[in-house]
Amino acid sequence: MELPPIRPRLARRYAGELARLRDPGASAGAARVRVLRALDELAAISRGFAGKGIDWVLVKGPGLALAAWPDPFVRPFSDLDVFVSPSRFGVAVMALLELGYRTTAMPDDSAVHWTFTRPGAFSVELHHTFSREFPAPADLVERFVAGGAPVPAVGPDLRVPAPAAHLAYVLLHAYNHGWALSPAWALDVHFLLDRDPGLAGAALGFFPPAWPVDLSLRVAARVAPGVALDPKVLPPLTAPRRLLLSAITASLDRGGPSTAASAACRTLASPTPVVTLASMFERYRA
Repeated sequence: MELPPIRPRLARRYAGELARLRDPGASAGAARVRVLRALDELAAISRGFAGKGIDWVLVKGPGLALAAWPDPFVRPFSDLDVFVSPSRFGVAVMALLELGYRTTAMPDDSAVHWTFTRPGAFSVELHHTFSREFPAPADLVERFVAGGAPVPAVGPDLRVPAPAAHLAYVLLHAYNHGWALSPAWALDVHFLLDRDPGLAGAALGFFPPAWPVDLSLRVAARVAPGVALDPKVLPPLTAPRRLLLSAITASLDRGGPSTAASAACRTLASPTPVVTLASMFERYRA
């Protein structure tokens, strides 16, 4: 598969992963089996949710691979990220338990997601909000889930968010991890925009303006310079944000941000730095 250029130091650090994306070779068969296994599990989850009247969408992973990537079998993934509306979270928990999934903690509304496991199956991360630190209006999550649609090549058992909402989430997710991710997330951005360059403006308008989604879009273009940015849809960079983008770019030229640099960049990018620091501390302590 043809990939856009990746920033040289990152390309060297993730050379093995990028080589497998370009030419899966002996791993191609296993990759196809992984996707088919995931689709089988999602079909069971879809039926379980339908029986309880639960709307849902799958973010990232095989959903994005099948909806946006030129070769849907090469994008790496390790679990299934499922979104439901907050009002249906408890019912969705019961549906997963009835399907044989288990969780090591008692789910409640205080976490971004809860992880469910089942022997021989992918982990399922059940989400009901977007971020630990940015409170999201319930209607925004409802719109994210309700705006989903089946992937045409697969059918109703694989629902993904509307493309602009999906792009917005990919960008927010990169911020949530302090941009300390492999280049696959920037490839997600590249392939979504390659299919529809007009998505960027709608994606930047999906979340509240204070959320640092536009910064993630700029970082994606540093990771994968082939990401096409329309300057007309980007808000102007303030002087502090310009310095922060330079610092993130410098970290990419060292092969990606360290844990400390990632945390610092994420805090500086946040509209509520104290809340972000507290969130990271609580997660580390847990």
